[in-house]
Amino acid sequence: MLPQRLRFQALAFIGSFLAFWFSQDSTPAQILRRMLDLGKFAYMLFALFALSMIFHKSLASARPASERAMAEYYSWIAAGGLFGSVLVGLAVPLLGRHIGAVALDWVAVGALAFAAILARDWEQISPYRKTAAGLAALALCVAWAVASAGSRSGTVYNLRNFYGIYSVRDQDGVRSLFHGNTEHGVQFLEPARQNEPLSYYGFSSPLGEAADALGSGWRSVGVVGLGAGSLAAYGRRGMAMDFYELDPDVAAIARRWFTHLRLSPATIRVMTGDGRLSLERAGGASYDALILDAFSSGAVPIHLLTKDAFAVYLSRLAPDGVILLHVSNRYLDLRPVLAATARDLGLSAAAKRQLSAGPVEEGQVPSVWVAIGRDAATIGKLVEKKGWRVLGAGASRATAWTDRHASLLPALSF
Repeated sequence: MLPQRLRFQALAFIGSFLAFWFSQDSTPAQILRRMLDLGKFAYMLFALFALSMIFHKSLASARPASERAMAEYYSWIAAGGLFGSVLVGLAVPLLGRHIGAVALDWVAVGALAFAAILARDWEQISPYRKTAAGLAALALCVAWAVASAGSRSGTVYNLRNFYGIYSVRDQDGVRSLFHGNTEHGVQFLEPARQNEPLSYYGFSSPLGEAADALGSGWRSVGVVGLGAGSLAAYGRRGMAMDFYELDPDVAAIARRWFTHLRLSPATIRVMTGDGRLSLERAGGASYDALILDAFSSGAVPIHLLTKDAFAVYLSRLAPDGVILLHVSNRYLDLRPVLAATARDLGLSAAAKRQLSAGPVEEGQVPSVWVAIGRDAATIGKLVEKKGWRVLGAGASRATAWTDRHASLLPALSF
């Protein structure tokens, strides 16, 4: 066995090796942040393992000696699992719908565990009822503090549902929509500037470059993923824009707390439901541009990036149309996967990664965009005029994803 010091050194070396091996074109600051994330992941994994062992040992020690009592023993285990699932999956999202505390689930589970311990050991605890009552009151105060702390400064709206926690925040003259800790849209609070696209979607962003180089002929645009509705700022009079949004609550937030949809001169339609299935049912829809913006920082809906999904997109795309994908992600570089998909389908592809960060009004937020289309000349305009890079799959370890198989390992980017 290795000494404890050497174990930690070995783990640190492995983490550093993984961070640099998968770093690709990340900046040193991004590599360092991901190394810290890797350390936090290892710590949380160890904590989960340790707590699971403690709880399983406690459960095993409570096993009754009589075989007749075993049925009741296992029934209570099953009932506990069911009750915990209902609590976290249904009760917390419904009862805490407008509480933005991320730790609310943990507080609810902790309270349930505390109540179970009291019920189990009440006979031993009864001589110390006052102490137990004080601890229970303290736990309630801590839970209330955690729930209150969940609303950050400037938060004007919180919503919790099956898909996560949404918050709308006003700060430094802008209003932002967050899903967890991922930004999904920014808008100026100043009325005169509310129809300017910001953040990932600013005029100087890769999306803005694509719209400038290719968008003059766009008459019909489809968008998968609504967010705050920022992309509606690119709408023009005579243009039709169809937004496909999975979560009806996001559509309600975009309409109530942001004005992009209302101010856009384009004809706007918002359809709720899975984007891929909605496009399959879209009938004779034909888009000059199809923009996929349904990927959050830590989660990727794989079914939207498979070759089977691209077959659906191509069936809804004009012959010289372009598919634009916003693939910014903290831990995955999806460009090799998309390069392999374009190669297998005989399509042309280019990508641009904006690393610089600047004032929000300049839209200089780090982001990664990929353009894919049938017409090489259309994609070539981005390469020649805007400095995009042709996306090749030759040196990549990635393969195209399908509905039957998709591996995240080649796409890891620490």
